[in-house]
Amino acid sequence: MATVTIVALVVGGWWYARNWLLYGDPLGLKIMPVLFRTRVYRPSLLELLAEFEGLRMSFWALFGWFNILAEPWLYRAFDGLTLLGAVGLLLLPLKQLRHATRNTKHTKGGRPTAQPLNHLTTQPPIIWLLFLLLWIAAVLAGLVRWTQMTRASQGRLMYPAISAISILLFTGLAQWVPRRAVTPLAGVLGVAMLVIAVVSPFRYIAPAYARPPLLSETELEKIPNPLAVTFEGQMKLLGYEVSREAVRPGESLDVTLYWQALAPMERNHSVFVHLLDENDLVLASQDTFPGQGNFPTRLWRVGDAIADVYTIVVPPTAFTPSSAQLEVGLYEFDSGKRLAVYGPQREPPGDNVRFHRIEVLPREGSNVPNPVRFNFGNQIALIGYTLEGRAVKPGEEIHLTLYWEALAEMERNYTVFTHVIGERARIWAQVDSQPQQGAAPTSTWSRGQVLTDEYHLLVEPNTPPGVYDIEVGLYLAATGERLGLLDETGHWIDSRVPLTRVRVR
Repeated sequence: MATVTIVALVVGGWWYARNWLLYGDPLGLKIMPVLFRTRVYRPSLLELLAEFEGLRMSFWALFGWFNILAEPWLYRAFDGLTLLGAVGLLLLPLKQLRHATRNTKHTKGGRPTAQPLNHLTTQPPIIWLLFLLLWIAAVLAGLVRWTQMTRASQGRLMYPAISAISILLFTGLAQWVPRRAVTPLAGVLGVAMLVIAVVSPFRYIAPAYARPPLLSETELEKIPNPLAVTFEGQMKLLGYEVSREAVRPGESLDVTLYWQALAPMERNHSVFVHLLDENDLVLASQDTFPGQGNFPTRLWRVGDAIADVYTIVVPPTAFTPSSAQLEVGLYEFDSGKRLAVYGPQREPPGDNVRFHRIEVLPREGSNVPNPVRFNFGNQIALIGYTLEGRAVKPGEEIHLTLYWEALAEMERNYTVFTHVIGERARIWAQVDSQPQQGAAPTSTWSRGQVLTDEYHLLVEPNTPPGVYDIEVGLYLAATGERLGLLDETGHWIDSRVPLTRVRVR
């Protein structure tokens, strides 16, 4: 025991001491929720089951920041082994009971009699397995508690019990083969796991973090849509290509940018790609280092050129129709300072380049404008909206129309809140009211009924220029309790909908 303790202190003691000095908490449990955000709502055990798939996959093989997956067949193979091992463990007590009954009979009064069951359940192998199960249960209980506090359904958090899990899993698998085949089974499984561990870095991780290939002279001559825009004499945007000319909410757009290094760079510059509407509101965006983070600009040599693909996903709440354009630039990640942009004729510099129109079209197959689907407590769904005044001045009104659908008949009357939100959750315009200014309380709705609900949001006269979010939700006026927003599986995700954005000039 002393040896184990000394080894543990040597290996991990410095980490606990560091946490104590920095946070006053050797385990760092106080700072983790601050870094990764606590859940506003504590899910039940049943609701946590929706996150089990991610827990299972990340326990076996999930790399990067949970974004690099193995082939699906590998997860199915692990699932099969786990199922066989679990069933085998359930069969083990029955097999031991049958074996003990057959071999421990003794004669009493001339007749054979089996020994009492309590003798069998205290056999050392069963006790050892129970201790392993107890340790796994303790680690799992800690994971459940932690996951209820913050989104942390990660298989690696079960690794403190990985030895116990491995022993129990193999013990269960061993029940399916003859005794003479147990040792070969251990060898086969061990070699298989070793091969997977050795191959995975080259099969999954290395390709995901590989540098993009450099463009050849022939490819440079064939770059489409030439731009010849330079960024402070360090980088040059040679041209671009888009995957489509029109996009709808919920769809993605691939933008290929052709970059070339003009000079050695001492800093790693980030790229931003924005899809801007007519009011300079960002409909969709992607910010990343070149090469999806795999080719930072400090590693570029003069003349290096790549084709870099950026996938922009238009959110389902995007306002339509809209005629958008692409905006591209470079900036320093730490300070946010953008690099100056010069055109081919050395025009006055800006901090971005804008080009190519993309039409953002309404979704098809809906009778309401800007169709969405937000489920509030399986009682009310927000199914669409319209907005007039996407760019306003302080003191002007924003006209918001919401389209509701009753998912069930309700006994309580919910109040709708509509907010114009700025930085630090500051509300700059607000209207709270029962639907249709109180003329259509939710207790009178019939299932399947669709209602139109209008709101006039007066922006405060002292509202500073900037971009603001519009959020919508429902609550009980008597208690302030908000009606929860549910995902497709019926699990709580939030208490509001960040619907769209507006600009105050």
